[in-house]
Amino acid sequence: MSTSSNKYYYFNVALNKKTHILQLNLITMPRYQRDTFLHGYTYHIYNVTAGNTTLFREEVDYENFIAKYTKYLAPYFDTYAYCLIPNHHHIIAKVKESFLGIIDQEDTIASKNYIENKITEGDFLENQLSRMFSSISIAYNNKYKRKGPLF
Repeated sequence: MSTSSNKYYYFNVALNKKTHILQLNLITMPRYQRDTFLHGYTYHIYNVTAGNTTLFREEVDYENFIAKYTKYLAPYFDTYAYCLIPNHHHIIAKVKESFLGIIDQEDTIASKNYIENKITEGDFLENQLSRMFSSISIAYNNKYKRKGPLF
């Protein structure tokens, strides 16, 4: 009997300056790095709606998603690519090397804790990700008069 194991990867991204082709090299991620974000690493961020709910019903829903991403995550990531599909999304983004000058503009407990070295950049980014998805869910549920989890 064979067993399969889940493998986790991060992306090593390089731009070939001669051909101008962006190369994404998959690298196996060690166990201790799977559940956190680290400066300089590139990640595949994705989420699927619960129950195959259509996330993007109208054009404005795509625009709202991008606005939320721009507010919560874009300041801390270099975004290489994204794909918005009716019931889910994919984002390829690299954590910026430094948050100095950016994080000071946040007025959250997580940002203050990060500045005071009480939490890691991974914890801070996980909080931002949670805030983004919560914000999207609340706006979606209000707009379409629904209840319950979206993701």
